[in-house]
Amino acid sequence: MKQLSLFDIQLLSEPIEAKNKTVRISAKDLCYTDTKTGEKVKDVMSFIHKTELIDKSEFLKIYAKGYAFLFNVELLASIELLAVIMKIAQSTKDTNIFPLSFELAQQNGFKKKIAQYSRAKKELEQKQVILKIDKYHHKYNPTMFFNGNRIAIVQEILSS
Repeated sequence: MKQLSLFDIQLLSEPIEAKNKTVRISAKDLCYTDTKTGEKVKDVMSFIHKTELIDKSEFLKIYAKGYAFLFNVELLASIELLAVIMKIAQSTKDTNIFPLSFELAQQNGFKKKIAQYSRAKKELEQKQVILKIDKYHHKYNPTMFFNGNRIAIVQEILSS
């Protein structure tokens, strides 16, 4: 049996289609310099790329979870509040200033109590996701939010 080269693997990775999903598998040669030793390292990285078509509300939930993961947001209430903020922020076109209060968060799907809301808002402010302008208005960090309909969240898993 012929051993497949990396080039063969890349050519064989035809997309796999399923209901609302596409999966592609590929591999790439990597060459990098180990910053501790200065040694040139050659390696191979496999990629599994899943594309999924979902509705807008589910998209916001997934985006909020991925965003929270990337910025070490720890409280579940903060993740829920982040999804609510993204929903509110979408209605404030052409500005990164948005209204925010416990009542408004509840109207937009926040299901936790006021104490959890306060801790969540404080965590998002501390992580510089949002900036308090006054009692009822915040500004979101424009480098962390986007106006679009797709996101790629990459998680690299290494074996020890």
